[in-house]
Parts: sequence; structure tokens; C-alpha cells
Amino acid sequence: TIDTQLLSKEDINVARQAGDFHFSITETWGTPYDPFSFAGGWIDGKGGEGVYPAMANFTEGNSRERLFEMIVDANQEVDIGRLKTKWEAIHKYYHAQAVMLPVWGKRIPTLMNSRLTGYQAGYQQYDYPVHLLTPLSGGDKVTIAPGARSGRFKTVGYMDAHTYGPNEFFSNNWVYEGLVAYGQGGLVVPSLAEKWEVEPNSIGGDTYTFQLRQNVTFHDGSAWDCSVA
Repeated sequence: TIDTQLLSKEDINVARQAGDFHFSITETWGTPYDPFSFAGGWIDGKGGEGVYPAMANFTEGNSRERLFEMIVDANQEVDIGRLKTKWEAIHKYYHAQAVMLPVWGKRIPTLMNSRLTGYQAGYQQYDYPVHLLTPLSGGDKVTIAPGARSGRFKTVGYMDAHTYGPNEFFSNNWVYEGLVAYGQGGLVVPSLAEKWEVEPNSIGGDTYTFQLRQNVTFHDGSAWDCSVA
């Protein structure tokens, strides 16, 4: 049973600050957020989405403080087997409660000049793979105007998406390239590594062996090989 109460904006702010609610209805958090930073962001109350104050109303003997203790303990674990067990316990503890209900997402449009071809939509939020573009006419100079909450970019900056809230991955493909890339539906696809093998190791985890792509250089012409990987 949901008890609906219509509040003014002032009363909503008071309720948010005091934790006077049980449920946060929010936009979904998808990839690329990892569980360590995602769960860790709840602890200081600055992670947003109303999660921290909503957890104050855990029931059936569970508590926000106990959940945070479990997260801190898991983040300090180095044994792969014990880490898996601890995260399973965190998931069960958290999902025994109703805290978040993602009910909407959003579309992120791209405005593209008709003289360009080859563009594909990115697989992450604010991922614009413009390195795939090919000009059909008018020369090879292309003007791009990436935006942020603070306005348009003037420089590449720190490439730290959450420092200034930009359209986060607009230039990553020009500056960085990983061993693997993020594909459709979360699929891990080759990038600087052509292929890889995964084998269990003696400490309970997996050992990855990558075969690097050939004839790759840095911007200054120096070779990309295992010595710099």
C-alpha cells in the first residue's frame, strides 16, 4: 500500500533533508557505474537520487549503518572468493528493502550535418564516437560543440566526467583507447587487444592474457607494445 502525500516544494526539501520518506523514485543508473563507487557513494550522503536518506527507514532489523559497514568491509577485501561472498550478502541485504524505483530514462539527441556520414550512436550515456565520421563534402574540418551543465567546453580539461558535469564521453575516443571497448548491450569487444584468454588462477580469481593489436603508435610516433601496456 502506497500512502500518497502531495507536498509543496518547501515541504519536499524538508522531508528530503530529514529522511522523512521511504522510497526514492528516480532515473535509472546504468553503465558505466561500477558497484564499488556506486555503493560507496551512498555512505557520505552525497551520492544523490535520495538513496542515503531513504535508507534511514530500513525495516525488519536492518539498518543503513549496518549496510555501510558491510560495504566498507567488502571494499577492503583482497581475497576474490571472500569478496564475491561479501557482495552477495550486500545485495541480499539491500534488496530485502524497497529503496529505489527507476521509472524513466532519457534520450540524448545528436545534431549531425548532412555532409557527414559513418556516425553510430554510442553505447554509453554521452558517448559520441565522432572518430567514425567521414566528410562527404566541404573538406575534412569538422566543428563540434560539446556542452556541459556549465556551458560549452573550451578545452578537453581533466577528462574527469563528474568534475564539471559535461557531456561525459564526447572526447574519450580521441584521447584514450583501452585494451577492450564497450559494445552494444554491454558486450566487451576488442580494441587495443585483438583477443584475450581467461584462465582461473591459484588465488581464486582469473588471469587475463591479452594479444595486442599490431602497428599501433602513440601521437608522438612511439610504438605501443607490451613494455608500455
